[in-house]
Amino acid sequence: MSQSKAEFLAKLEAIKTEYATQSLPVQLAEVTTATEVILQLEEGTNAVSELAVMHAAAHKLTGSSGTFGFPEISAITRELTTISNVEGPIGATIDASSQAQIQDMLDRLKNSPEVTNNQQLAEGTETKSNPASEPETALPATLSDNSDDDRVIVLFCEASSPTLAFITEHYSEEFRIIQTSNPSDFFPIAIENQTQVIVADLKLVGDEVESEGIFQDIKSEANWSVSVIFVSEQVDIVARLAAVRAAGDAFIVSPFDEGEFLDTIDRCFDSETTAPFRVLIVDNDQEFTRYVSDILNQSGMVCEIATNASQTLDALSYFVPESVLMDISMPGCHGQELASVILQQEAFVGTPIIFLSIERRREGRLDILRRGAYNFMSKPVDPEMLVGVIREHALRFRALRARMVKDSLTGLINNSMTKRLLEREIDNARRNKLPLSFVILDLDHFKQVNDTHGHSIGDQVLRSLSRLLKQRFRSNDVVGRLGGEEFGVVLAGTSSEVALSIFNDIREEFSGIEFTSPISTFTCTFSAGVAEFGEGQTTAGIFDAADKALYSAKNSGRNQICIES
Repeated sequence: MSQSKAEFLAKLEAIKTEYATQSLPVQLAEVTTATEVILQLEEGTNAVSELAVMHAAAHKLTGSSGTFGFPEISAITRELTTISNVEGPIGATIDASSQAQIQDMLDRLKNSPEVTNNQQLAEGTETKSNPASEPETALPATLSDNSDDDRVIVLFCEASSPTLAFITEHYSEEFRIIQTSNPSDFFPIAIENQTQVIVADLKLVGDEVESEGIFQDIKSEANWSVSVIFVSEQVDIVARLAAVRAAGDAFIVSPFDEGEFLDTIDRCFDSETTAPFRVLIVDNDQEFTRYVSDILNQSGMVCEIATNASQTLDALSYFVPESVLMDISMPGCHGQELASVILQQEAFVGTPIIFLSIERRREGRLDILRRGAYNFMSKPVDPEMLVGVIREHALRFRALRARMVKDSLTGLINNSMTKRLLEREIDNARRNKLPLSFVILDLDHFKQVNDTHGHSIGDQVLRSLSRLLKQRFRSNDVVGRLGGEEFGVVLAGTSSEVALSIFNDIREEFSGIEFTSPISTFTCTFSAGVAEFGEGQTTAGIFDAADKALYSAKNSGRNQICIES
């Protein structure tokens, strides 16, 4: 369960106190030392390297001190950052005037009440400037845990509605379905049951949805993900705008296409759609990254931290972030350079990169955005703004990626993405010395289904098998449509014997599902081939092995599973 607000605030204050007593004195000393080196240079000296050292130290202190409640220190070191930029006001050559400006800033820094009071704090003396006594941090909304995995659909419609009949027919065994047409009951039902999906027949009063405010209130009150789907016979711009204004996430036209409706609801419960956002934080300031990661974790996100370029590449491989939060000033390289390295990799094209910097000049921000950043945030960071920006970018990235890598009929990932994720899981299995199995399954005599009952019924069979696979597997398992009636499943940490047992259960369950067409009621079966990853095996090798095992299953009479020998 998520930690309470009081516990979370206490944790943040502990980080602030640790920063004030341990890291701040060190960072102040680094800035002071770097500054005094420049003050001792002879007039006319080219001080590119010395200014770079001072710039890096001042930049780090500007961001961290501002974040942890030392605004005066942050303001003074921001001036030092500006003056130490070799393309800035004093250039790279030191003269008496520039040294006088730097000396003035250093004196102001040393004599700042924040510095002197913090020295007393570090020595164990109470002071009014203790950052732990600062006003309470404003916190973003927190996602709650639904530990019993009770998936609930609430329908806001009449008992005679075709929408209710459809949902009940297709989802009564998988979800708890609650129907109401009473506006006064609707809100408490949705909140008390931690409803994840609301399906409502759209009713307009003028150009507004009837009881519009209830939908907005539910989303505002709920600290978990809630999707609102409106169903309407009216399809003009008035109805669609009204649905959006009533917090609608999807709009289904009635009479509806069953496949479209099923896919829409499945997406709402898709583990990839509802899973916490993955955020990679790239910054060498340990206190700052702890502070930011705690804020994001409290908001329901999952964070990984990298402190340098090499760690960033490793984290990209095993963590696969949906957003990257990166300091513009990185040890060994510039943040913009590291962003280019990330975006040059095909797997991470389009990944949102949000730069953090003390940069406030309009020209500087525009330059950062031109170089590949999705957004720019100034240090010190505002917690609510930070969470909001990351959440919006991650949502759009998920939606775009889903359209790029998902099969439109089944909602499963497509062939190329299945192979890419298979390669990733093989790398993980090799690195961690864990078992891995890959399964290819194929519907038996599917051409006869299409020829006899029609392609629309064949599509229903494909969607039914897809939904069964999604229900049976864990969120970290890879389930994809390879093409036609062929599917692929990657089972990380699973031996071929265990995979055989799992798929035999699925095979028996699927063979018991009845499909109805205008001609008759019928059932379908599938065959599958299982291959287990072996030392030195490639992605193509395990794919071919599973394909050969499938061929053996087909030749042995179908409706069975074979393991590659």
